[in-house]
Amino acid sequence: MDISRRSFLKALGLGGAGAAGEKMSSHGTSPITQKFADTYHKVASPSPTPYRTVRRRKPPESSKVYHVPANAQESMGNSWAEKIKHAWKAAELDEIIDPGDNVAIKLHMGERNRDAYIRPNQVRAVANLIKEAGGYPFVADTLTAYFWKIATRSSIKNYKATAKTNGFTKETVGCPVIPYCDGAGDSQLEVDIDGNQLETAYVARLLGEADAYINLAHCKGHTLGMYGGAIKNAGIGGASKQGKCIDHENYVGPWETPRETEVTGECPGKDECPAYGTPVVGNCEDWCPHGAFEVTSAGLEFDESVCQEECKSTLASGCAALANYGCKAKFTNVTEPAPSFRETAANTQIRFADTATALENCFDGKAGYIGIMKDVAPECDCLNYDSRPLVPNQGVVASKDMAALDTAVLDMYKAAPYLPGSLAEQKGLKAGDEKFEPINGQSPYFQVNAVENLGYGTTNYELVEVEDSPWEYPWFLAPLYEWDYRESYETLDYPEDKDVNESGAWYYTEE
Repeated sequence: MDISRRSFLKALGLGGAGAAGEKMSSHGTSPITQKFADTYHKVASPSPTPYRTVRRRKPPESSKVYHVPANAQESMGNSWAEKIKHAWKAAELDEIIDPGDNVAIKLHMGERNRDAYIRPNQVRAVANLIKEAGGYPFVADTLTAYFWKIATRSSIKNYKATAKTNGFTKETVGCPVIPYCDGAGDSQLEVDIDGNQLETAYVARLLGEADAYINLAHCKGHTLGMYGGAIKNAGIGGASKQGKCIDHENYVGPWETPRETEVTGECPGKDECPAYGTPVVGNCEDWCPHGAFEVTSAGLEFDESVCQEECKSTLASGCAALANYGCKAKFTNVTEPAPSFRETAANTQIRFADTATALENCFDGKAGYIGIMKDVAPECDCLNYDSRPLVPNQGVVASKDMAALDTAVLDMYKAAPYLPGSLAEQKGLKAGDEKFEPINGQSPYFQVNAVENLGYGTTNYELVEVEDSPWEYPWFLAPLYEWDYRESYETLDYPEDKDVNESGAWYYTEE
């Protein structure tokens, strides 16, 4: 079914400061060098019918980042939900929302069995702020490109189950939850961009066609991107499966360069495979929305032409996850020269930035960013476990500039002391030391410099500390409850979330 019309998004809706700190300048490593501008430029060909076209521009001289500290200071007005509200109000994020707008809350809902993701009540706080501004929120995410035995977010069915397991339902967050904004992985918008490396970025259609969006990011580490904040949340989390494969490409050279793949293991076939058809693992052919895989009794059959013609990808780039995480059919990238991990990590961050910039341009300036600096694990929420946090919680930040926000977060983490027992302590890192490069293997500043290089953000920011505000009991519950001190609270009548109930639609939810 065609889901390109904004009318479908309309159906998802519910109805139609403090003192400024000093300016910060250059951070971490040097800006994007000519090496990365020339050697790796360009990837993917321009689209003949792009949804948007992004041109470079001069970056802002400085941007404001509003910070609400983590300490509650025995104030009932400093819960995390309240911190989000204080940051939102200080950054004036309501200005990006017009009455009647469908507003996407871009969120990573966490892998199953992980506990360090953003909590549903914090998402509800954002949803209610959007409603106060006259908008109709929906929680948005995309399917993963990889498919492996403990990854539950690569298919619509499994991500829906994981979202519910982790507490994300329309009842808990107060709006529809759509964790598959790219359909089965192939519903996307093509955005032409004069990027650092990309000429075309592929973003999730239902996300990109919203009227406005709030990027609600959990600011923590990332195994390949080094750090995952606002840029990563949009640049990889907002991409379709094809876009994710491009963002993760681990080779040097133009997109059109052909590469060979080889099978280095044997698939036992669906009759002998112990995992085939199980609820958690599913079937290997489910990995590709275009049908490149077929598992027969004889083994795994793969049509590489599907990747080249339909997905513009290669087996070695994305589907190698099958080999890396337990599948007996192993596929290997044999292209030479193979890049080093540091090159791969730098390239990945740069492509995060290109895609994040492409996504932001889908909203004509109606984009806001909130960062949650809590449970600062060294790895991404894509994993099914969480390590001990590297540094203490640092609070909430908000801005209209994703590069400024992420730079401010990285600087705060750099200035923070380590937590006992963390990898930061094991590495001998202290306050004033950058935390992610020694642990994950590359500087995390490539991504912020890459956005600045395109002109859609800056690493020069003014940090505005937001002072404590009086407690407004209970603003985030007001749409649901009315308190009577003489009796138990009573639930008020509340309009149900409107949802698309057309059984032929890919996002149809059958309770």
